[in-house]
Amino acid sequence: MKQNILQMEDVTPEVAEAEMDSNGPSLEGRFNVNLKRIKFNIWSAVSKIFTDTDQEFGTGSHFKLLDQFKAFLQDPGNSTIFTHAFWFVLVQVSPMFQGPQPTRLTELLGQWKSGLLSRIANAHSQLMLDVSPALKKVLDKLYFDVVCQAVFYSFFYAFPKSRPKFNKEFKCEIFRIISFTFKGCEVSHKSRFLKNWNFIDDWYLNLGAGNLLVDHSGDLTRRARRLQAPRKDLAASQRPSEAD
Repeated sequence: MKQNILQMEDVTPEVAEAEMDSNGPSLEGRFNVNLKRIKFNIWSAVSKIFTDTDQEFGTGSHFKLLDQFKAFLQDPGNSTIFTHAFWFVLVQVSPMFQGPQPTRLTELLGQWKSGLLSRIANAHSQLMLDVSPALKKVLDKLYFDVVCQAVFYSFFYAFPKSRPKFNKEFKCEIFRIISFTFKGCEVSHKSRFLKNWNFIDDWYLNLGAGNLLVDHSGDLTRRARRLQAPRKDLAASQRPSEAD
């Protein structure tokens, strides 16, 4: 019988070893994570890039790229990358794998991380083979952030009791690990690789009641103004005119 996992601390070294010794670590099988939901949230966040006319994609390219990205996101290769990236981050951030460890576990952690990186690299290479040059140009700047989102959203679904820990600092740590993995260097989350796209702050996680990440964005004032603007316009439109 599988252990009921509700928080990061429930993933003990024994649980991790059982996953790594199987046919490959799982995400949907071991945790309450639905990768379709993960991809939907990524789509909700990233799709705004492809409909932003300020982006320099070329005349008539925006919606064409939007359709291409939608199809790309459904590729099973993404599920493989998201799953292995989740485990790659988990064994580095979970308290169960921090501090002095027995020699055997230290060796296993090294083997696990190496194996996960190898599977991520292989899946990524295959995934990019059939991508159009125009979309690949965008993904070269954005895909590591897509993986960051997938990992963070997966943590949110997988460990409901640990959610209070999943704040901006935690997001930044995921961003640091994944950016280094895909870019070979740590990327500041304040960097601007694409116009009007803010790493971390523009992520979107909807469990059915709107974007939960607004409360963790670290920039509530800007977002509050954005949300209030249409309400003010609506209120103004409902005021009686002088003619009335």
